[in-house]
Amino acid sequence: MYELGYSARQTLDWGYIICSQTLAYGAGELDIWLIKADSLGDTLWTKTYGGSDYNWGRFAQQTSDSGYIILGQTQSFGAGNTDLYVIKTDARGDTVWTKTYGGRASEYTTSMQQTGDGGYIILGTSTLFSTGGYDAWLIKTDAGGDTLWTRSYGGSEQEEGYFVQQTHDGGYILTGYTSSFGNGGYDVFIVKTNASGNMLWTKTVGGDGDDIGYCIQETGDGGYIIVGRTDSYGAGGDDLWLIKLEPDLSGIPPDSKMNIPGQPVLYQNYPNPFNPVTTIEFNLPKSSEVTLKIFNILGEEVATLLSERLSAGSYSYEWSRPAGIASGVYLYRLQAGDYIETRKMVLMR
Repeated sequence: MYELGYSARQTLDWGYIICSQTLAYGAGELDIWLIKADSLGDTLWTKTYGGSDYNWGRFAQQTSDSGYIILGQTQSFGAGNTDLYVIKTDARGDTVWTKTYGGRASEYTTSMQQTGDGGYIILGTSTLFSTGGYDAWLIKTDAGGDTLWTRSYGGSEQEEGYFVQQTHDGGYILTGYTSSFGNGGYDVFIVKTNASGNMLWTKTVGGDGDDIGYCIQETGDGGYIIVGRTDSYGAGGDDLWLIKLEPDLSGIPPDSKMNIPGQPVLYQNYPNPFNPVTTIEFNLPKSSEVTLKIFNILGEEVATLLSERLSAGSYSYEWSRPAGIASGVYLYRLQAGDYIETRKMVLMR
């Protein structure tokens, strides 16, 4: 028949969740097909989702409650043509809720992530708020999938968004392509936003051919790494293209952009939610006595990651879930001299 896999992620039990689409099973023409496998790839259970028309699965991820979130597209439900389709399930794959996003025109999507507040960030492509053709379309929802805000990014021609990630500062970084800006053809399109989706900066990378960014990740130095394709450079035709961007200095005052900020900065841990390991990073503007500790929600100390004098610089520490530590909300606190900052993180089951 016609089965295609689009996404595979490891789950907390060391197995895998696979998002695909199928003609062989389901309710209609083409349905979303979710497969749960054990650590050896043997099927534990499968589920299909969709209606009487076409439905496409693009991405699935385990959520902080041990259920799953599925991102796809549908012609069975929604406002018309093709809409974004999100399904929240429990740990057995049974549907908890579904949502569609879009208008009468067609919308497309490729990327979704659970955010630190338990909600979701979704990246798609839409003409709903466009000033030209399709624009990159960002949707922020709460934990129940209800829309908190939407933003679109683009110019007079066409843009598509392919990947979004929440960044340490609580904002978002996304990539795709643009034909409105850049050097000609399609250029890699990068947009950095704050936590409300308001644009902080954009960047295009490319030549006179077609260049597209498919995935972007924040790196430990505060910059970004992008993987995509290019036919502007390389050996000819389409070549794989890896791009490294310098650290993001957009939130630092202009007179200190070449230096560490004037006070310590504690970043949001990543990944968050997590299990079993997460990374905590911070910056120091000067030499200080530093402690970095983990507390449970009752304020009881769980672990001390650091207690020593450090010189000015950037630091990164990992916290691995100790035996006997329950899942739930934890706090990590940085103290450097008189400076104290606390942030929240979620340990998954």
